[in-house]
Amino acid sequence: MSFAWLKIIKFLSRTRVISSRAATSGVCSRSVFRGEGPSWNAVFHHYRKWCKKEEWQKIYSRILNRDKSKLDLSISHIDGSHTPVYRGGKKSEYQGRKKRCTTNALFFSDNQGIPLAMSEPQSGNHADLYEIEERIDEIVCQLLDAEIAVDGLFCDLDAGFDGKELRNALISHGIIPNVCPNPRNGGESKEDWLYDEEMYKERWKIKRTNAWMDGFKAVLNRFDTTVSSWKGWNFLAFIVIFLKKFHKSN
Repeated sequence: MSFAWLKIIKFLSRTRVISSRAATSGVCSRSVFRGEGPSWNAVFHHYRKWCKKEEWQKIYSRILNRDKSKLDLSISHIDGSHTPVYRGGKKSEYQGRKKRCTTNALFFSDNQGIPLAMSEPQSGNHADLYEIEERIDEIVCQLLDAEIAVDGLFCDLDAGFDGKELRNALISHGIIPNVCPNPRNGGESKEDWLYDEEMYKERWKIKRTNAWMDGFKAVLNRFDTTVSSWKGWNFLAFIVIFLKKFHKSN
């Protein structure tokens, strides 16, 4: 256990270095650990092992559980993000708007913009509402693992999420959706659905979260061919953002 946590601390303390070099070297552990400490392939071996077991997600869940009193859940936010894929791999397909292959995932944040959960990545040729019920279940499951109550949460979403399936999926978990109406959905009546413009103005906070995530090059562009490795980088970024926000002095 002590050996594992030493490696975790080493990763966390140098994540930005690893991420920035990953964009150019591809194999981040090779470039960062050259000539010091464990060999790069030993680090990569343990990183892959932990990714397969979803250890980074479990670590973040424990951090959230311990410090959930610091979260602002007066409003929550969900947004989708298409990440350019440079080396192919699973869950990678051509996305016309980006004019390249991408991977799409949904991200959930509190009202401070702290990322709390992410859905299982999907191929970039799918819209945000693709299999939305399953994606929402995945996000809620991660929140419940951290013992974060979801019943009664308000959730901001943009017009791209304006759909009956999305609303039903959130409501089934007790989450109250605040979705910006999509004028192209003319066949559906919006009179029975909540839309609070003042609440929706807070949505810029998850856009700022996207900017924070873009500061990690291993997340801004996907170089990993395996989905589990790319998810691992995302949860590492979550951990660093959270620790810098609330434990910067340490």
